Amino acid sequence: MVLRSHALTVLARPFIEASVVAGARGGRIVFRHLLPHLMPLAAVYMLIGVTGAIVADGFLSFFAYGSSRFNWGTMIAFAITFNPTTTTPWPVFAAAGVSISTFAASFYLLAIGIRNGLPDDLISVERSSNRTPLSPNRHRG
Repeated sequence: MVLRSHALTVLARPFIEASVVAGARGGRIVFRHLLPHLMPLAAVYMLIGVTGAIVADGFLSFFAYGSSRFNWGTMIAFAITFNPTTTTPWPVFAAAGVSISTFAASFYLLAIGIRNGLPDDLISVERSSNRTPLSPNRHRG
């Protein structure tokens, strides 16, 4: 939904109207003007979606509803049900917990890094709530 609304915003900009007046066809407008504005935003939402999928898969696998027998959620469940008479379950539990947390956090931090590197006109609504009145990037008129 966010990408569709952003695409409609880009299509309403003056440079799109200028390219239509200049004789550009639909395919050229899409590939030369629309996609370059949508790809960074699509990458951010894709990476945040990957983070959610990783955590959801681990959560479902922890409760034995996952699609695979060998992943971090089943490792955590195995560590909890581990027989404590032979050895302690903490190495297995800690390794799986740290692994899933680090892996999910890396995708999330990559998405935040891409989002913070985007121009202001792509995510102006989201960034405007984070600015202080004395922010150097704020337009003073």
